[in-house]
Amino acid sequence: MLVRRWAGFDCRGMKTARRGRNWNSTNNEVENAMVISTLRIVTTSRSRAEVVRTLAAQLEPTRVLPGCRKCDLYQDIETPEAIILVEEWESQTDLLPRLRSEDYRVVLAAIELSQEPPVIHFDTVTRRAGSELRGQHGPRRRACF
Repeated sequence: MLVRRWAGFDCRGMKTARRGRNWNSTNNEVENAMVISTLRIVTTSRSRAEVVRTLAAQLEPTRVLPGCRKCDLYQDIETPEAIILVEEWESQTDLLPRLRSEDYRVVLAAIELSQEPPVIHFDTVTRRAGSELRGQHGPRRRACF
């Protein structure tokens, strides 16, 4: 999987600042690449249930949006206060309406409940490989049980 990470987030213009590029780029490869949005919020024990409830309510409505491949909510095993929202989108073009939607304002409100600065990443994936990649790294080894 080839991933290009775009650090930075500005919900007004949806611009990112890395190597001088932004989300309004005309680079066809980037525009047509899958985008993985990752949001990590560290909550207080008092606000965790509210944050989980708020973000969980976003899952099904987001999953049915055009271009949404996946929308899942996770809890960090090592840091139970950390909640992670992961969305996969067919392209940047599909993601942008989501980021500008009224529904996403609910996600932004949940960010306000974060005890630490939230971590937000938008990764563009231009290639993805599965188990077939193993064949490129020599012969398979059989497990002995």
